[in-house]
Amino acid sequence: MEISEVPWISLYHGMELDPIADNTKRSNENGIYFLALYYMFKYKKGLLTQDDIRTFDVICNNLRTHLANGQAVPGVFDRGQNESLTVPARERRTISHDNLTGISNFSGLFNLPYAKEIADHGLKGMWIYDNITPESPAINRFRGHPAYISNWLHNGGYKLLAILLSPILAIHSILSCKSQKELTSGKLLTICRLYLWSEVNFVYKIMWNLAKKELEKTYGDKYLEEICKIYFLNPVHPIHKMVEGLK
Repeated sequence: MEISEVPWISLYHGMELDPIADNTKRSNENGIYFLALYYMFKYKKGLLTQDDIRTFDVICNNLRTHLANGQAVPGVFDRGQNESLTVPARERRTISHDNLTGISNFSGLFNLPYAKEIADHGLKGMWIYDNITPESPAINRFRGHPAYISNWLHNGGYKLLAILLSPILAIHSILSCKSQKELTSGKLLTICRLYLWSEVNFVYKIMWNLAKKELEKTYGDKYLEEICKIYFLNPVHPIHKMVEGLK
């Protein structure tokens, strides 16, 4: 499978939506999340390499949030490389659930340290991930939803705690996949959380099978291809080639 990834992957933040990868800036809000999805599909195709995992590792390390003194905050991330050091707080974008979910799931699946760091930070800090004022996290700026927390705990190695919240994750995932056809954000997040874990975790397998039935009702057997067409509008985006034939 010949796919030119160079124009699409930026070490500054992850994957682009158009072929304009630039290691000095970002052109979308969720680059690391898009890259996590792409690499998950690549793994499913049997094409993921150690170089890919190293690339993901490098980008996540670049995204670490830093205090004013330059110290990194484990488990908290910026949307772009060193933005907590170079972008004034009033102009900085908060990290998203999508990005944290992408980092957490890919890291948990491929033994990178960030999944545990995300879970540890949440357990210690009331599930607040503040890359705007990390010295004094604001309680109303960013907090994890119980469904996300269950997934982050699972990925970080806290399996028993994750099970306690797994019914919320299951309901959240099924409802997201039952929503209207054009609303794909929740569906993609469900895929990110459950798709590969369902192969190695029985609870996740049950949740994925229930969610997948809802996707198949709306999109048919090619639900991955159809959802990606809605979200990734560029017809030559590498993710389209990667999901061809996947179920």
